[in-house]
Amino acid sequence: MFRRFVSAIAISLTAVCLAQGQEKAKPLHELQQEFEDLQFGLFTHYALPTYVTADWSDPDLSPEVFKPT
Repeated sequence: MFRRFVSAIAISLTAVCLAQGQEKAKPLHELQQEFEDLQFGLFTHYALPTYVTADWSDPDLSPEVFKPT
């Protein structure tokens, strides 16, 4: 009985949410352009040279150097 009640509530909420979201989705290229127009971006990359103050990774570098915690 409880399971049916919960299922009915879930279905009702899903129907309400779907009914509110009836707007047509924007094309991908338009979404990408809007994001680009925000002029905000960030790329962060960590590698072993981050921890040894080197520009290039040393192939013989010990894995013990990498201790991020």
